[in-house]
Amino acid sequence: MKCVEITEKGRRAFALEREKAALQERGKKRWDKRYRMIIFDIPERRRIVRDQLRRIMRECGFLRIQDSVWVSPYDCEELIILIKADLHIGKDVLYTIVEKIENDKWIKKYFNL
Repeated sequence: MKCVEITEKGRRAFALEREKAALQERGKKRWDKRYRMIIFDIPERRRIVRDQLRRIMRECGFLRIQDSVWVSPYDCEELIILIKADLHIGKDVLYTIVEKIENDKWIKKYFNL
């Protein structure tokens, strides 16, 4: 009898995809008036990882508000934890919850809030 087992890398990839889907579902719920801001500073020598992070942020529907500052109105802490672990960038990324962003009308418009 043959047995198939998922690898640790496969488990992480599955968990990341599950969190991406969960984030989309959260977007259908009522907004709690708080932004989730992701701030990162990944060194140039790790440019490939930085580009991967930006691609993931775009795929997940985050809005880039500055070069290394992205925002979402939805709870995404679990997703960020998984991304940080998968890309090995824990110390280079900050997850913040913000109650107010100056001149945020364009952000609200982007997310249809």
